[in-house]
Amino acid sequence: MLQLGRKHSLAALLRCSGGIPWRRDRPGPTNFRGLSNSSDGEELLNINRLMSLKGICSRREANEFVRRGLVDVDGRIALLGEEVSRHATVRLLQEAQEEKMSELTVMLHKPINWISQNSDATSKRDRHRLAIKLLTLENQSSADVEHTRAYSRAVVPSTLTGLACAGRLDFESSGLLIFTQDGVVARKLIGQESKIEKEYHVTVHPSGQLSDLTPSIHRLRHGLSLDGKALKPAQVDVLDERMFSPSNDSITLRIVLSEGRYRQIRRMCALVGMKVLRLHRVRVGDLFLGNLEEGKWREIDRSIFLNK
Repeated sequence: MLQLGRKHSLAALLRCSGGIPWRRDRPGPTNFRGLSNSSDGEELLNINRLMSLKGICSRREANEFVRRGLVDVDGRIALLGEEVSRHATVRLLQEAQEEKMSELTVMLHKPINWISQNSDATSKRDRHRLAIKLLTLENQSSADVEHTRAYSRAVVPSTLTGLACAGRLDFESSGLLIFTQDGVVARKLIGQESKIEKEYHVTVHPSGQLSDLTPSIHRLRHGLSLDGKALKPAQVDVLDERMFSPSNDSITLRIVLSEGRYRQIRRMCALVGMKVLRLHRVRVGDLFLGNLEEGKWREIDRSIFLNK
């Protein structure tokens, strides 16, 4: 939901998905536990957990929507704290649907030397280099013709409450960066159970000749550990071997990860004797950076991530 004010941390976004206010003027359904107790041994779930698993909203949001009488379960108004079958039909009523639809998710082509998330800004100079400050009216992509919001200088993504980076890029890295107010989207992108791929083009200076790269690439694909924990298998390929020559001692790799450790690619490359010269993210799931200009942003549809 578009709100002005102080920006929340990503941790808060994952907990409450954008801070939807409670409607104190509308009494919610009475607390009730065990409404749908099954006599046949079927597993029952708290209504808030089921809504989270179905990708409807976060558990915190679910509690707030149920409290306000905005959740229908199997044709009746849901009750706060009740347990239901995982096969129950759950939907948000129109008011709640409109609030969810108003939550914003955008993609930014982050330039190098910009800081991805507010918590990484440790000085006044850093705060002037926050990537979220690029989300201005002037920097909206001219090709962004599908957006449904009427932005103004007073109401643009850089001013919104609860808009947080979901999947940071290093200060020295560039490419596709996503900001969202939607806790469900954030969990899909960076939650512990996330399986969404992130693709990078990484220019490196290898320690040997091209013919010596095969063992290193094999290790990058599988066989490395960071912080005492084995990494998940990665897709690693040489983008264009013809670019590698004695006069050009760097080469660009295509690396696809399904996890996100701290400075993971740079640390992986260091373990096999490669120095990273440039790191550029080109894809997150089915979302490609494409021809979005550096420093520009555009709105994206949350549904692109929800079936992953």
